[in-house]
Amino acid sequence: MEDFSQYNGTGTVLRSVQLRMLDMLRELDKVCRENGIRYWIAYGTLLGAVRHKGFVPWDDDLDVFIHEDDFEKFRLSCAKLLPDWIFVQTGETDPDSMLCRDFIRLRDNQSLVIQEHDSFKLKYNKGVFVDLFKAQSFPNAPKGVLKYLLRRIYFAYGFLHNPRQVNMKNIVCYFLYPLSYYFHKSLLSLICAFGDKSYYGASGEVSVYGGVYPKDETFPLKELEFENCKFFAPSDPDSFLKRVYGNYWELPSTERRKPSAIYALLNKKDVQL
Repeated sequence: MEDFSQYNGTGTVLRSVQLRMLDMLRELDKVCRENGIRYWIAYGTLLGAVRHKGFVPWDDDLDVFIHEDDFEKFRLSCAKLLPDWIFVQTGETDPDSMLCRDFIRLRDNQSLVIQEHDSFKLKYNKGVFVDLFKAQSFPNAPKGVLKYLLRRIYFAYGFLHNPRQVNMKNIVCYFLYPLSYYFHKSLLSLICAFGDKSYYGASGEVSVYGGVYPKDETFPLKELEFENCKFFAPSDPDSFLKRVYGNYWELPSTERRKPSAIYALLNKKDVQL
């Protein structure tokens, strides 16, 4: 077994960040269980649970799906039950974050984490975070078509909501991407109006992989070990992970084992933003 302590060994900044995220996930799990909110870990978090029984050693975020029928209940009511040190970041609670309506980011009010795309011109909360995706239903349509539309929406939304350099290429894109966004969004809505909704995935605005996943491989949810705790996961995590990563047991090269944050501080009391 390879020694991963060089990435997140005891006392490292990354391990401290991971433990803070774990505390946040525990609080989320408690609120969801007490209020009948269906959630499950996904993407890199599910990968870590299956392959490492915890965090992927170089990972610094957590990914969670919330059932579409429970998402609004959580956003409007249950989120208020979380402890005060956790900030529920949405497009409404933190407008500078520019988050879409189908996505919530839980932020730790005590910390500071900087990613490459972060802007200090905007005063949004930049604490350690946990990502919550609304599990939107999709029909049993050709997966290549759905992936193409979701990716087009993702790229257009990302371009329009992240700082860009002023140059001729970006000026042209500022005119073209709104058209691309609304065209592909409308086409996806039309496709979703028909057929059996037997798949789910993240909304296009935050669909990094553009993937959709069978509901019958997800429900009923089961508990899976993660950092010596039990959290809900898809009933068939192997199928989910193969759809996202292919051979997920194969470790990435050392060059690709990097956290997304470029700076992290667990106590920001003395930092002025």
